[in-house]
Amino acid sequence: MNPTNPDDLFAPATDAERRTWQLRAHAALAIVLSRAAAAGLDPVTWTLTDLGGLYGRINEYGRVLTEDQARERFAQWVEFLALSTNPRSARPESAALRAVGSLAARDGGSVVVVLSAFLPDHHDPDGLHPAGEEC
Repeated sequence: MNPTNPDDLFAPATDAERRTWQLRAHAALAIVLSRAAAAGLDPVTWTLTDLGGLYGRINEYGRVLTEDQARERFAQWVEFLALSTNPRSARPESAALRAVGSLAARDGGSVVVVLSAFLPDHHDPDGLHPAGEEC
């Protein structure tokens, strides 16, 4: 918002606005983590964006979980956060999963949440390599 013209919705965001959004997301993440721990959910790698969004990554770089484990953890977090899966990336042949949604913040605002999962052991059911070559 433009501080000299509050009706200008397309002005660049101010540093004060960004800090407010980040503080809102930080508070929402603290609540999510507390509730997730109480619910016994496995950890997710979280990043707070400069615009106050939360980006969660499951199986970052494919180093920890198998494809089935990553899918299971993704499904648990999607349900826990009441996120909507992206139909383009939720297909069985996709090498990554993605879900989006928002969380209500204590100040009445909301925080955008994006959750993704990398599937390291994934193989296309058609037997094609992602570059288009047969496996």
